[in-house]
Amino acid sequence: IVPTMAAPQATSINALTATPDMRYWFTGGTDGYVRKYDGAATINGKTLLTVAQRHPFVDTVTKAGVLMSYWENDEPVQRQGDEPTISPVYSLAVQSEAIWLLSGLESGGINLQSVRHDEGKRIHCLQKHTNAVSVLSLAADEKSVLSGSWDKTILDWDLNTGLVKRSFEGSGGQISAVEVRPASSLPVPEASGEPESRGSGNG
Repeated sequence: IVPTMAAPQATSINALTATPDMRYWFTGGTDGYVRKYDGAATINGKTLLTVAQRHPFVDTVTKAGVLMSYWENDEPVQRQGDEPTISPVYSLAVQSEAIWLLSGLESGGINLQSVRHDEGKRIHCLQKHTNAVSVLSLAADEKSVLSGSWDKTILDWDLNTGLVKRSFEGSGGQISAVEVRPASSLPVPEASGEPESRGSGNG
């Protein structure tokens, strides 16, 4: 693997997502901004790193990330008249054609934001977690999303209604990764089946 590009940022990065065709890339970090990059222009070397920017990288890294736009990851305002506060971006998930994007908030909310039109406008905020949303995983049909949080729970959201369909609790620690078992025709191993009930009268 030979690295060729970099997108230097003056913040630590917590989350990175991209559309499947790699046309758009999104980053989110501690400063509370979601940044949108032009994938094709970056790969084609439309902008080059300055000598100072190249200094910390190996010699092959010459192309700069082409920043298209950025916007704030605002917490929902609790009381009318309050100033919006910016939350660090803890997780990101983007719709396959970059029409909308989900971003995790420190409060436990998940912003649903428009991307294609009126960039960064909050359409809705999904609220149920009680701590930072650290991971977001969109379903293949993009009609639901799994969210994991520092509150040690995983929630399965219906994106059409904004309601939680299922919740998974009992994790011993903060959730940092979520993966759906891939659809497969292979049988589920017996070892992962339902536990046998004990004390069924066999003495």
